[in-house]
Amino acid sequence: MRPDKNGRVPLVYRFDVSRPDSLLAGQTFPIKNRDIIYVSRHLTTDISKFLGIVGKPLQVANTGVSAVNHAVDMGD
Repeated sequence: MRPDKNGRVPLVYRFDVSRPDSLLAGQTFPIKNRDIIYVSRHLTTDISKFLGIVGKPLQVANTGVSAVNHAVDMGD
């Protein structure tokens, strides 16, 4: 990476907060004005969102089938 006009080079630090030593280091890490902090999502977050999207229509269909079955049972 090239230095900027002031001779500064961006630094990237990575903390794995599932490890105790990284969690402790991250808590004492200095953050300065104009620093950029990026927090990535865990894979399970994307899977959970996908299952939520797929699950909603299935839940609605299941509710409809249950209502029909209940109406049929009431008619007997």
